[in-house]
Amino acid sequence: SLPRRAPLMHMKKLRVGISIAFGNEKNIWNSGIHQNIAFLAQLLQASPLVERVWFLNAGPDDAPPPALGFDALGFN
Repeated sequence: SLPRRAPLMHMKKLRVGISIAFGNEKNIWNSGIHQNIAFLAQLLQASPLVERVWFLNAGPDDAPPPALGFDALGFN
């Protein structure tokens, strides 16, 4: 027989980091990759298994360009 799984309410929630190198884009809709990352982050954040989602900056800038609008999506 299969081992019993712990109920979801007793599991520790995941903290997810999504790495991305931001460029000088004018807005989130200029690049499909930025749209996909935004939608993935929203999907993960809506999951009952996820505590928090972070963007991990893999580029030379200190923060995502404000014009991308990731802060308006609730991610900063």
